[in-house]
Amino acid sequence: MVTAATLAHLEAVAGTPRPDLVQRAVSLESEVGSPSILIGPRTLRAKQAFWAGDLAFAETEFDAILADMARHGNEFRRPFGLYDLALVHCAAGDLAVARELVDQALEAARDSEDVYAEGWLLYPLALVEAWLGRADEARAIAHRLLERVRALDMRSVVVRPLAVLGLVALSEDDAQEAAAVLVGAAELLEVMGYAHPGAFPVLPDAVEALVAAGDVDAAGMLLERLEREAASVQSAWALAAAERCGGLLLLARGDAEAAVPALESAGAAFAGLGYRPDAARALLLQGRALLRSGRRSAAAESLSEARDRFAAMGAALWAARAAGDLERAAPGRAAGELTATESRIAGLVAEGRKNREIGETLYMSVATVEAHLTRIYRKLGIRSRSELTRLVAGGSVTLAAGEDA
Repeated sequence: MVTAATLAHLEAVAGTPRPDLVQRAVSLESEVGSPSILIGPRTLRAKQAFWAGDLAFAETEFDAILADMARHGNEFRRPFGLYDLALVHCAAGDLAVARELVDQALEAARDSEDVYAEGWLLYPLALVEAWLGRADEARAIAHRLLERVRALDMRSVVVRPLAVLGLVALSEDDAQEAAAVLVGAAELLEVMGYAHPGAFPVLPDAVEALVAAGDVDAAGMLLERLEREAASVQSAWALAAAERCGGLLLLARGDAEAAVPALESAGAAFAGLGYRPDAARALLLQGRALLRSGRRSAAAESLSEARDRFAAMGAALWAARAAGDLERAAPGRAAGELTATESRIAGLVAEGRKNREIGETLYMSVATVEAHLTRIYRKLGIRSRSELTRLVAGGSVTLAAGEDA
């Protein structure tokens, strides 16, 4: 049973999944019981489901495995079960939940005096900190993990802290640092024969980092590898990631028009799978492509939504990046602040008032109202009264108080 599960796991990591072998091992586990110490077939099946992009199954299965551990009093494996579940919630954008799970896992490891498990948990801890925008904390934790695994000569695990360091650099828009770290991690995976892009999710970030660093040709070669591996393992997540990277390459090569639908499709795929951070990143890139293609209003809408999605997850650095792009697309829109007069006009428009009625209410000519509306539209990156009404109703526009300066 354990031999079959381990063989299937190694096959999956190498890019040749054997779901039949995994299922046979799971069936045997249900008949004879799970091993008391080693990772069981159900856990390995759940991991592979996660790599393939099936968050719902992975979460359900990891929850059930943890429940079984509690019933059987298997505290030794509990930190590792929480580790897996934390990664699933992190991928889903449930960052507060992921952080709580990591804290529980660390507590369980310390209670059982399991130094090995405590060290292993540095990875999800660093990853959650990175996504929450706590760059210094994430870097410090990742470096601690890197020192530990290098001391133990665990080459495959080296990739995990490198992935976190690369993500932090990307979050801070440090393209050169991100590319150096992530390309190194991608090369290490290739040397070791790891060919499942979901097992060590480095390649998509490496492609993005290379594009940002200006090395489009190297990014294209790495994308070809990602596409090849994604097709081989048929991971829905990896296929969506390859599509997002493909859209990014189109944008970098000057074809913004073709990039827009590719990035929109990737975002929809990620959203359908439940990967909210990845979906928001696709939307951010889509906004940039729309802006490059001259569709400023649509770009502002995409960038505003990306900012709001990141902010809702608590991904502070990514929210700030989206807000910066939004400010470039529509100056003033990122803050959503209007002058007092503009605010009053926006509020009256949202109430359905016509320009003549607004002029009568505010004691100004229709021409003056129209001039104010032109400035409002330009500031917010919109083109119509209906868009302005929607922004006011949705709270995206802050109606300033007091008199104009």
